Amino acid sequence: MKKSLSILTIVALVIGMQSCAKDYEDNFEGDYKIQDWEILSKHLDLPSNYYDYENPVFFGDPAEVTLGRVLFYDENLSDAGKISCASCHKQELAFADDVALSVGVRGEKTARNSMALGQFRSFREYYASSNPLPIFWDGRATTFHDQMIETMSNPIEMDIDINTLVEKVANTDYYKVLVKDAYGSETVSAERITTALDQFMKTLQNADSKFDNQRVNHSLFSNFAGFTESENRGKALFINNNCNSCHSLEGTNTVTFASNGLETTYTDLGYFNATGESSDKGKFKVPKLRNIELTAPYMHDGRFTTLDEVLDFYSSGIQSHINLDSRLKQGGLPMQFNFSSDDKEDLKAFLLTLTDQTMPFDEKWSDPFKS
Repeated sequence: MKKSLSILTIVALVIGMQSCAKDYEDNFEGDYKIQDWEILSKHLDLPSNYYDYENPVFFGDPAEVTLGRVLFYDENLSDAGKISCASCHKQELAFADDVALSVGVRGEKTARNSMALGQFRSFREYYASSNPLPIFWDGRATTFHDQMIETMSNPIEMDIDINTLVEKVANTDYYKVLVKDAYGSETVSAERITTALDQFMKTLQNADSKFDNQRVNHSLFSNFAGFTESENRGKALFINNNCNSCHSLEGTNTVTFASNGLETTYTDLGYFNATGESSDKGKFKVPKLRNIELTAPYMHDGRFTTLDEVLDFYSSGIQSHINLDSRLKQGGLPMQFNFSSDDKEDLKAFLLTLTDQTMPFDEKWSDPFKS
């Protein structure tokens, strides 16, 4: 009798478990199939429904963007399994790094400071438009695809051959799900990997800074009602001292590469390495200044650790380089802005209004891997 009751109990439990599993599957609400969701959930902290990445300049496939996000943060995709794109481009730092030179896959330092990927109002507008800007400090890449291939294969950075990378992705269970969702099949290719990363990067946007929120209702050249007196004075100084002509607050910069006179003789020749033109020696990409509060250290080699040092340099430290930009010359000599201490405080106060309050913290651009 006891044996019969035991068997009946087991049968009831099995039926109950099957019923619960069916209820779970029937009630599961999400963009993934339940079996795929279970695979993803072992490794990734993804929402069951895709994040809404749509914005005025991006209308991509959220499955493709999600794949790109995972690839961006995956340390297993470097040769030694220790470095990801996010290792040198940290979200909380506007996708910059907090050291002058980043540390690569084997502990070696990179040749230049990691550029902030979140320094634009819209990454897509500047790097993925019909007329994209060159990439890297020296402009040697003309497409984001080329930039990614070079970064991945760089022996100091990620040091992984693209074919090896394709193989790693193809043999990883969560990528089988993500690739199929994004492209309709589990087939992995270099093109699919770089395209997904490209789509993820295109979603980056900065439109929630104090400057942006005030700019909506004001002319750039008028005082902003929501700014402090110091912030308005700093904005006027920024515009009137020609800073805005190189670091445009709106639209693309009028100059893409320039020498700002850091040295009279550069050991790193910058843009010359890409063009071979002597007139490009000592020129480097002119960065946008959004989120500048978060992206120290500054310049192509990270030589300045604070905004105060940057302002001191432009105040009295510009050197007479042969290719010094004309905007930084006066009477043929390096211009010295001679900012007063109050000027520097006002300029700094204004620059801090360019910090976005959303992008550095938004989960949809964050690390999706479970710790």
